[in-house]
Amino acid sequence: MGIMANTPGADLNELHCAFVLNGRSWNGKLGAKSKEEYDKRQEQLGKTTTGSDEARWRQGQAEKMAEEVVKWAKRNGFSGNITEVYWTARSDFNFTDIDAKWEEKSKDHPADVLIKFQRSTHSSTPSGNYLGISMKSLKATSGEAPVKNPGTQKISEFIGKSGIFDRILIKYLNEAHLQTGLPKKQKLLEASAVKDVWKPKDAEKKKSKVFKTLDDLKNKCLSECRDVLLQGFKDMDDGEVRLYILMDLLDTDKIPMYVKVTGYGTNNYRAAVEVPTGQNNQKFKALMDNTQRLTYEATGGEDGYSFGVKAGSKRIVRIRWKFSERPFSSGLKMSVEPWTTPGGVESD
Repeated sequence: MGIMANTPGADLNELHCAFVLNGRSWNGKLGAKSKEEYDKRQEQLGKTTTGSDEARWRQGQAEKMAEEVVKWAKRNGFSGNITEVYWTARSDFNFTDIDAKWEEKSKDHPADVLIKFQRSTHSSTPSGNYLGISMKSLKATSGEAPVKNPGTQKISEFIGKSGIFDRILIKYLNEAHLQTGLPKKQKLLEASAVKDVWKPKDAEKKKSKVFKTLDDLKNKCLSECRDVLLQGFKDMDDGEVRLYILMDLLDTDKIPMYVKVTGYGTNNYRAAVEVPTGQNNQKFKALMDNTQRLTYEATGGEDGYSFGVKAGSKRIVRIRWKFSERPFSSGLKMSVEPWTTPGGVESD
């Protein structure tokens, strides 16, 4: 189950895919609660100017994603009908209710939808006949989706500097409060006050002293977070970082087994299935090869504050710092993304 909240459109995409895989029915393990959530997301989208169009392409992608997952499954040892379908974001869903043996390896499982086939060649493995589906729905027609958004506290503990990123945030937040006079609410700046002044698309607002001060402090805060984490990785043993990337960032040790499916486009829909631990996954192979030394490189661009990790000559991931929403009125967020060519992809 994902730990970050989805947009209504992303949830609609997941639920529609589950509905299709369940024989276009809400019966069985999906149930009335999933149908209620589906209707709620459609209602939420209907209240926005572009919502009805978004609902259309999210559902269109979901149809294609379901089709490609079934094709992949049939080629890779799964057979017969799909007998169970779950949407894992439901509050009453728990992997261990299905199989207690999954307990340790199902924590923070990335699958958004879980399906069970009548038969599989994997039935003797811990996964049994189950297959998880981790989903990303992109407007773009190509590219790789972001991997995940892990919590900042956990990674600060990994590099042996527990709470360091919260301390960096507070340092610059206090400076922003002093220099701009923007009011505080609990630990952060008051959201509505920042919203009034933080308008990067407004040429006049960008000229204001308050905006420039916030922008400068934002740049310093995120850059310091990047530098601290980058140095933390460099100071650690290659094997520890390799294992952390494999298990915590790329989720290669999760049970039940799962695939990642990415939906593309707003008209001519396409979907691509990737196996995190597949023989053809070059990143996984490079990380598993202990002769490939890990190296790091600070990366910039408009969304800067990031660095990339390589295993040998293979680019593995890019780790990027940002604010959840507006600077200093929302918390820090770390985005782990595929390290590809400049340009990136549009995502949730």
